[in-house]
Amino acid sequence: MTLIQWPGLSISQDDLADPIPEERAGEVSRTPARRPRPRSADSRQPPAGAPVALKASASATGLSMTYSSSDAVPWTGPDRRGSTRLEPVPEADADLSPRRVERRTPLPLVLLPLSGEQVPPEMLVETVRSSASSGTGQALSAASAGGAPVRGAKLPPELMVTRPAGTAAKDAAPAQDGGRCSRCRELEEEIEKLRASHQEALERERSLWRERLQEAEEEAQRRLRDLESERSQNRAEAVAKLQDAQQKLKVEETRASSAESRLGQVRSEMSEQAEAAERAGAWKMEAQSHAASLSAAERRCEGHAERVARVRRHAAEVERQRKELVRNSSVQASQKLREELEHAQAERHELEKRLKKALPRIERLTAEDHRLSARLLQESEVAAAQAQSLKEEGLEVSRAKDQLQKQRRLARSEADTAEALQAQLAEAEQQRRGAQVELAKSQRLRQEEGKRRQAAFAAEREELRQEVAQLSERLRVAEGSAAGWLTLPSRAQAPLRPQASNISRLTSKQSMVSDRWMDDDTVEAESVATGVASKAVPATDAGIRLFEMIQLAKERSDQRRELTDATEEVREQARALEELLTLEQVPMTRAAYVEAI
Repeated sequence: MTLIQWPGLSISQDDLADPIPEERAGEVSRTPARRPRPRSADSRQPPAGAPVALKASASATGLSMTYSSSDAVPWTGPDRRGSTRLEPVPEADADLSPRRVERRTPLPLVLLPLSGEQVPPEMLVETVRSSASSGTGQALSAASAGGAPVRGAKLPPELMVTRPAGTAAKDAAPAQDGGRCSRCRELEEEIEKLRASHQEALERERSLWRERLQEAEEEAQRRLRDLESERSQNRAEAVAKLQDAQQKLKVEETRASSAESRLGQVRSEMSEQAEAAERAGAWKMEAQSHAASLSAAERRCEGHAERVARVRRHAAEVERQRKELVRNSSVQASQKLREELEHAQAERHELEKRLKKALPRIERLTAEDHRLSARLLQESEVAAAQAQSLKEEGLEVSRAKDQLQKQRRLARSEADTAEALQAQLAEAEQQRRGAQVELAKSQRLRQEEGKRRQAAFAAEREELRQEVAQLSERLRVAEGSAAGWLTLPSRAQAPLRPQASNISRLTSKQSMVSDRWMDDDTVEAESVATGVASKAVPATDAGIRLFEMIQLAKERSDQRRELTDATEEVREQARALEELLTLEQVPMTRAAYVEAI
C-alpha cells in the first residue's frame, strides 16, 4: 500500500519496514544535510499538476517512525526488488524541531483520488517538498521516466508529511456541511411529500377501480338473474305452447269426423283468410320497417367504429408523449414508478382474473338460451310436419268423398263449387307457405347477423377495456415522471418549460378533437360524468384526457347496449310474427278439411 506518491517516486509500507544497509548509511552520513527553507501556509499547497492525496482512515495516522539526527540521510537507489525507494527525511529546522536528538514523525496512509473526483478540503493532506531537492531534477526525471536509478553526489528530494492541508477551509466545512444537510433535509421532505401525494393518488385510483369492478360484478349478476328469469319464462312459454299444440291437434282430430256439417262455414272462413292475408301484408310492412331500423343501427355502428379509430389515434399520441416523458425522467424516479407499476399491474391482473371467472358463467347462460331457442324451432317444425300429415290424411278423405259425390247426380253443382273453393284455398295455401318460407329465411338471417354483431361488439368492448387500462397505466407513469421533474432544482426546471407548453398545446388540440366527437346523445352523459369525476380527477391535463376517454368509452358501451336492446326487440317482434303465423295455420287446415268435403 502506497503511503506517499510523488512524480516518479513512491514510499511503501514494506520500504519503511526494511532497514537501511550500513554501508549506504555510512556513505550518505558524510553528506551534509541541507536546512530546508521555512514556508508559509499559503506556499504549502500542492502544485496544479501534482496529485492530490487523501486520508485513507483514522487508523493509518497512527503509523510513526523514530529516528535521530545522527541517522543516515536517505538516498535513492535500487533495493533487493529493483525498485526506487525513498525513506522519510527528518526536519532539519531547529525552530520547528528543537529536539534534534530524537523525534517521532507520524506517517499517514495517503491515497490518490481518481480523475475528476471532487475531494472535500478536510480530507486533504499537505505534502511539502524540501528546499534540498533544488538540484535533483535530473534524478527525478530519470526515475519517473522508468530509467535506471542514478547514484551521484546530488541528494534525492526530501518529502515530508505535515499537518493536514486546508486548516483554514476546515473551519468553513461545518457551514458547508450544514447547508448541504439542510438542503438534503429539504429534498427529503419534498420527496416524502411527493411520495405521500403519489400514494394518495394511487389509493384513490385503486378505490375507483375497486368500485368500478364491484359495479361490473353487480351488473353481471343482475344480467345473470335476468337471463335466468328469461330462460325460465321461455321454457314455460314453450311448454305451454307445446301443450296447446297437442290439444289443438286432438281437437282437429275430433273435428275431422264432423267436417260434413260445416259446409256452411266456408264463406266465413274465406273472409277470415282474406283478413289473415291482410295481416300478413301488415306484418311484411312492419318487417320492412324493422329492416330500416336495422340499417340505421348499422350506420350508427360504423360511426362508432370511426370514433374507436379516433380513440386509438389519441392513445398513440398519449403513448408518444409518455415515451418522451420517460426519456426525460431520472433513473431513480423511473425505477420507483416501475415498481409501483408492477404492483398496480399485479392488482389489475387479480381483478381481471375475477372478471374472467364471471364471464364463463354468462357465456354458458347465453349458450343455454341459444340451445332452447333452437329446440323451440325444432319443436315448431315437428308440429308443422304433423299438421302436414294431418292435411294429407284429410286430402285422402276428401278424395274418397269426391268419389262418393260423383255418384250422386244431385250433388254435381255443389261438387263444382267445392272444387273452385279448393283451388282458391290451395292458391292461398301456396301464398301462405311462400310467405312463411320468406319469413323463416329473413328471421334466420337476422339471427345470424345479430349473433355476429354481438360477437363483434363483445370483442370491441374487450379491446376498449384493455386500451383504457393501458392508457391509465401509462398516465400513471407520465404523472409520476412529471412530478419527479417538477421537484428538481431550479437549474433543471428550464428545459421543462418547452415540454409544458407542448403538453398544453397538445391538450388544447385534443380538447378540440374531443369537442368534435361529442353529439347530442353524449352531452348528458358527459355532464353527469364530469360531476362524478371532478372528485377524483388529478390536477393534470393527462388525467383529464384519460377520464374524458373513459366517459366516451362508457357512452359507447351504453350505445352498444341500446343497439343490442333494439336487436332483441326486433327478435321478439319476429317471434311474435312467427307465433301468429303458426296460430293462423289452424283455420287454414280446417278450411282444407271443409274443401275436401
